[in-house]
Amino acid sequence: MIVDGLLELGIGFQYLCGRVGGTNRVRYVDILEAPEDKKWFSAGDFIITSGFFFKDDPMLIEDMLRSLIAHKCSGLAIRTGRYVKRLPDCVIALAEAQSFPIMTIPPEIGNRDIQSTVIQKITAERESRVDSYIIKDKPSLYANLMGDDPITGFSVQEAARRLGVNADSPRYVMVAPGESIMTEITYDFPDATLILRTTDGSCACVWDCGEDDYHEERKKAASAFFSVCKFKTPSFGISDVCLNAERLRTAYLDAHFAMNMGHVIEPNTKVHLYSDYYMHRLIHDSLHHPAVLEAARTYTKPLLEYDRESSFGLFPTLISLCRANFNIQRACQELNIHRNTLYVRIEKIRSITGLDIDNSKSRLSACMAVVYEQIEGYSKK
Repeated sequence: MIVDGLLELGIGFQYLCGRVGGTNRVRYVDILEAPEDKKWFSAGDFIITSGFFFKDDPMLIEDMLRSLIAHKCSGLAIRTGRYVKRLPDCVIALAEAQSFPIMTIPPEIGNRDIQSTVIQKITAERESRVDSYIIKDKPSLYANLMGDDPITGFSVQEAARRLGVNADSPRYVMVAPGESIMTEITYDFPDATLILRTTDGSCACVWDCGEDDYHEERKKAASAFFSVCKFKTPSFGISDVCLNAERLRTAYLDAHFAMNMGHVIEPNTKVHLYSDYYMHRLIHDSLHHPAVLEAARTYTKPLLEYDRESSFGLFPTLISLCRANFNIQRACQELNIHRNTLYVRIEKIRSITGLDIDNSKSRLSACMAVVYEQIEGYSKK
């Protein structure tokens, strides 16, 4: 359902501001009664609060609102009158500028009643799609499950049963840029590979793999995906194995992340496995954590500045060391240099940054810093 649909539930929702965002999709309803709660919210969550935790400092509402917008929540409802008398002008201006709906709810209606009513409505809408034209075959089922507002739970099992699809069989998701696919038509391969044009312009291939050797199945899937690409084969991302159809959305996002990150970090590589980018995902989701920023300040920023003034190539050397897990022989092979040359560079890196390659914590911090710089480069592109 959308935010505007809350007005029709008979609960007493009313807009305070941000009505332009009334078409935002509501995926869940959650409660916010402590500042730390906001870090757990997800895209599409509609948030309800009494305003108790910011009753003594109304300006905290602005901080909360910015966090909800950053988390791509769908809207906010405040129980006004008891703890919050009126919204600060800056909060109203921010909500209007970001098209973020803020509503009021009557103080006499409990949070649990609101949650259950809204969730029942959301569930009913999702279940109705199982029998509608939207999910009429396996391609449309997979497209829905990889989309922004997928069906869940029993609805998945029911749709899969009706279409003769095993919802619990293992699958991979592969993603390529949309312009790289030769056809706009959605279709099945004989071996159950599926090509889909997704809403964000990418193309996704869902591979129903066997139960035994996932690695071999992934090779087959990659080969099949290549077969429908144009002559200039693009780079594409492959998710980890997905053991339940309900997880296809997560698998799709993981494959998409691997494709985009790999295209920037390793542009000469065609196939990017999500499993190779676990640390990138962790750092990406904690990009401004003090530990990450401190690692970058200590290990990579000085090397980048040094490299701008010389041709020593210390930062690329650190990248190769991290990629080789600090194995000297492998790093030498990647850099195509003699091991004595590498030792000279390592000593130079140590003198500038204090990196001790024999210390596991120091190595981990250096790798975090390298990944941080790679993600910063990805973000700029």
